[in-house]
Amino acid sequence: MVTSSEFSESELLSLLEGKKHHFLPDQLDSLTKIGAILLLEEKATEEAVFGLYQIAENTSSEFSHFAREALMRLASKENQLAINVLYQLALKESQQGLRQWLLTSPYTPQDSSLKILLEWLLEASPQKLENLPVLTHAFFQYYSPELQNTLLNRSRNTPFKRWAHLISTIFNLNESNVPDLIREFNTLSEKERNVAIIALITKAREGNPSAFDALAYLHIHYDLPAVIEFLEGEHYTPQDPKLRALYLFFTSRLEEYLQTDFQNAFLLDAYQRADKSFRYRILQQARQTGQVSWLQRLGAEKGEVRFLADLSDAEWETTIKHLVQAERYEDLWRLAQHASPYWSTVILTLLTSKNWYPSHVAEQEGFRELCELAQDCAETLPKPSLVKTLFALERQISSLAIHPQEKFLAAGSSGQSIFIWELPEGKPVFPAPASPYPNHRVLLFSENGEYLVSAGGDHRLRVFRMSNQSVIKTFEGHRGQVKSMHFSQDGKLLYSAGFDGTVRVWRFPMGTELHQTSLKEKEIFSILPFSDGNLLAVAGYSAEIKILSLPDLRQVLTIPACAEGNFFLAGSASSDILIASGKDRILRAWNGKTGNFLWQFGPLTSPPVGLFLQPDGEHLMVGTTSGMLGFLRVSNPSAASQILVQDSPFTALSLSARGNLISGANDAGIIHLWDNTLYLWTRFIRSPGAPLPIHDLEEKLNEGKIPPHDLPWAKFILAFWKWISRYDVEVSEPALISVGEFDIEI
Repeated sequence: MVTSSEFSESELLSLLEGKKHHFLPDQLDSLTKIGAILLLEEKATEEAVFGLYQIAENTSSEFSHFAREALMRLASKENQLAINVLYQLALKESQQGLRQWLLTSPYTPQDSSLKILLEWLLEASPQKLENLPVLTHAFFQYYSPELQNTLLNRSRNTPFKRWAHLISTIFNLNESNVPDLIREFNTLSEKERNVAIIALITKAREGNPSAFDALAYLHIHYDLPAVIEFLEGEHYTPQDPKLRALYLFFTSRLEEYLQTDFQNAFLLDAYQRADKSFRYRILQQARQTGQVSWLQRLGAEKGEVRFLADLSDAEWETTIKHLVQAERYEDLWRLAQHASPYWSTVILTLLTSKNWYPSHVAEQEGFRELCELAQDCAETLPKPSLVKTLFALERQISSLAIHPQEKFLAAGSSGQSIFIWELPEGKPVFPAPASPYPNHRVLLFSENGEYLVSAGGDHRLRVFRMSNQSVIKTFEGHRGQVKSMHFSQDGKLLYSAGFDGTVRVWRFPMGTELHQTSLKEKEIFSILPFSDGNLLAVAGYSAEIKILSLPDLRQVLTIPACAEGNFFLAGSASSDILIASGKDRILRAWNGKTGNFLWQFGPLTSPPVGLFLQPDGEHLMVGTTSGMLGFLRVSNPSAASQILVQDSPFTALSLSARGNLISGANDAGIIHLWDNTLYLWTRFIRSPGAPLPIHDLEEKLNEGKIPPHDLPWAKFILAFWKWISRYDVEVSEPALISVGEFDIEI
């Protein structure tokens, strides 16, 4: 290696005087190259600095240390370009000394991720995973095979081991390792999943087709909003026919899906190959989109396949009768452990009457305990438990609202006052909010619970601050009675509609009107945001339900409904399911995004006064003017049940955000508050991997919140849940129980 000590001052001066005969040819070559390095240092342009980096990077060159020292001198002069390339150079294992110099110096690169990566490389035993996204960015930005090997070696026996393997796989992604990546994704932590998505999006932006396909598979299996947002922004559609069919199915592009898979062959194949968790995801999407006819082709040799969540009460009775007649008690016991608590009690009671016990000794004690508790449960299901009766000072209560955190109940009257009670005590709040005009037709709490919005008789919307019941804002614009209001998912927009035929979008709580549209029907009764808050359904005195895009209120679809008018809508922000009740008292359901008709139920015996979808998306609550409350299962409306009948008619209804509290007002100004949690739990069928609310039930029992007549049910449900969650391991392969007319999958 050439060093400056090989040349004396006199020799260097003689060279400047043109006396080259003092030097050998290779010495002259070395001096020329060193001079070139010094000249590059002097110029210090971007091109010059990069040239020095290339020389320093080549450790086999005898001049690399000259170039590195030149860069270090430039860095000492605060040359940012030199600092940047020195940090890149320090990523090499041969530059240990440079790493120490940089990290003890005051110099930092423009890309902060580069310094974090270098600090990580110098850590004795890295443990903290907070910087995974930053480290991933640095790895992709400054990748080299040497850096990859360094990461894999450094992360061995540390929490970073799986991360290093993951990003290395993604960087070198190809068609052959996509399936392994999708399988591994299910085992990753939330931080590791986010890193995987970031890395795949980075590779996709570089034009890697396998990264696009991997992202499509991730959306299909795991429903990841960030992934689908990226893919739709890139206008991506898979080339592989099978992947394209599944991708179109899970993005609800149904017309394109049916063109690709018009016989549902790809969907059937995917379902039959899927594990239990993915099968439930396919089934859930099929319900939401109305694409359920293909289910009848499953196991065609044996008959139709049914799922526990889809069985009507009549089908449960048929199933149990068939298995009892065939003396298939082992299958009944298996079925009892996957059924809802209600049907489990029915099965266990039958098995007790047959003096049957499981053949496995380890199950006998638990079986005996469950059978004893099931015997104590009455044949009727728990009713909503009355927890509070409140009295308003006005007889005519026209609207109710329950606070999002269940801290307050608000009631709008035909007068000027809004009555508010603190929950759960039922203590009245004074002074009560009031409006200069009577008739509060709609009440709505803000998403954070800080405000209460009232639609008054003067067509204005008033925003009350809950901390002092004062009006902080009045929204003006409607020219008719406002009949329906909803918030956007983030609570920053308020949607309203009414008898002036307009739908309006307001910035909340400022009151700025952002958008407005007028519809032909001049009387709008109900609006409902759904489909991840991207669409708004509008129902009124019209034979159709209009679907508008949000927030611009552009009409995108018209759905034929009750010809005499449609008064109530139910659904959820996260689902595409839309349910309406019309003047004919018939309930109808569609995929609101596509307009596909799903089912109808009715007519009801009396007109509805409220229609609410439970948070689980499976149970629809209906209240009528006759004082009846009932529940329907969205996936199977024939499995309907009446849960409460009161003597006086309902004038207003409300359901809490969690779906466990029901408030109802009658024509005497009396308001009842019911807790319906226990009933919902009796019909609860656990999805694979889903947690059970064991702690909530134990808390209710310990605090004495279960009425005496419902205690047997509470004790059975608690024991049942503890039994079925004792191992809490998801079954990888679904099992079928044949019951003659159809098979049941568990």
